[in-house]
Amino acid sequence: MGESAAFRRQPAQLHQTVASIYPNGFLPLIQTNNYDRSLAAGIRSEINGWKVDFSNTYGNNTIDFGVKNTVNASMKESSPTSFEAGGYRFTQNTTNLDFTRFFDDVLAGINVAFGAEFRYENYQIVGGEESSYANYGKVRQIGVDGNGKPVYVQDFNGNINTLFAANGTALAGGAQAFPGFLPANEVNANRHSVAGYLDTEFNFTKDFLVAAALRYEDYSDLDQR
Repeated sequence: MGESAAFRRQPAQLHQTVASIYPNGFLPLIQTNNYDRSLAAGIRSEINGWKVDFSNTYGNNTIDFGVKNTVNASMKESSPTSFEAGGYRFTQNTTNLDFTRFFDDVLAGINVAFGAEFRYENYQIVGGEESSYANYGKVRQIGVDGNGKPVYVQDFNGNINTLFAANGTALAGGAQAFPGFLPANEVNANRHSVAGYLDTEFNFTKDFLVAAALRYEDYSDLDQR
């Protein structure tokens, strides 16, 4: 786990602080929790003179963000002082199958290798808890009532402010220093790729070698716009 400090919020920054919670201001702290997991397994054998290598590797990385010693100013006195701001997820699984063989009775020796790979990937952005990103003072107008007065609904992305500090500045929303990821930021995307290769090495003499290799890859999302 890592922890870093953001800029201090001074008591005079009325739209970013809540005096009843932090009368002397506060120093927001951003916490990062990083988890890595991996597992690899394989088997090697020989079939009719060909060396065979089969393997599978799984890996997963998780990063979660938290903010503490902070406030959501738009919640005023009801604001918590710590928030779960969301995070990232990445998973990858790779399967390989490889064949190699050295032919010592051709020229001064020829080495041939070929194989295939299948890889699966998943990437996610996980949203934070509502109070970590919301501005509870934002609204948008949806019409007027029978008396011609505007009708508003709460909208965290609205363009009208309804909550103001003593100096007239609109209260800031979200966790100070690191607002959480919004639902609109959330992602859960998958893709896979298939690859094949051929590698050859020609030993024309013990001092003269020529190598040639070819690789093909196809990504499932490469043609998406």
